[in-house]
Amino acid sequence: MKNKIALLFLLLLSATTFSQANKPAVGDWGIRYGVFFNGGFGQQLTFTRMLKKNLEVGLGVTATFQMNKQTTNNLVTVDALNGVLPAERELTTVSNSLNIALNPFLLYHFPIKSNLDLYMGGGVNVGVNSSLRNSSVTRIHATDYEMKEEEAINNSPTIYGGASAIIGCQYFFYKNLAIGAQAGFGFSAGGSTGKAGSKTITTNSGALNPIQGEVIEDSNVTFKQTTASAGIAGNVGLNLTFYFARVTKAKQAVN
Repeated sequence: MKNKIALLFLLLLSATTFSQANKPAVGDWGIRYGVFFNGGFGQQLTFTRMLKKNLEVGLGVTATFQMNKQTTNNLVTVDALNGVLPAERELTTVSNSLNIALNPFLLYHFPIKSNLDLYMGGGVNVGVNSSLRNSSVTRIHATDYEMKEEEAINNSPTIYGGASAIIGCQYFFYKNLAIGAQAGFGFSAGGSTGKAGSKTITTNSGALNPIQGEVIEDSNVTFKQTTASAGIAGNVGLNLTFYFARVTKAKQAVN
């Protein structure tokens, strides 16, 4: 058993030490697809090109969608026409947002004589974060008593920019095809300006409810906001990369 383990170790070591035939050549174009879970599920599609001196330049397009829905229940009391009644309160909140960004970058690949590839570099990002839905529904109900409050909040999109350091690794398990992981640490700053507001519709019903009918409150305010943060940024997760080899033509001798 020990001999088999030692043989397997030697085979892996030799493959890692001496083989690099699967790596792309200078001038090859690449396409990379990655998924990450940085506060929400995100996807990134990247277009790259291998330059001279182990340099790679690329542009990533990132899309992150976040969806949160939460429902809580608790017991409350309400003032009804026949006195104080025990009631049940149900609160449901929904928050959906979409983030789209462009991420140009420059990477340096360490010259390792194996199919394993280690790299580091830096990049910048410019993007827009918009709230697709931000709402809540509160429902209080008891015997012959009901109150329903629906609130929808509108926010202007946030435009941001930042920079990050990038580290990553990938393994070329087939010709010009690699699987790897990448992470970044950096900062970002952004702001938004425009109108924000909320619309609330309150509906009261039930024979014991002292308030009847529907009340609508609609308000908008003009605002300007700037934010800044530091933390994990960029593509944090797994990715799959394929490089398209350049097509070279042999020069023909001119007679």
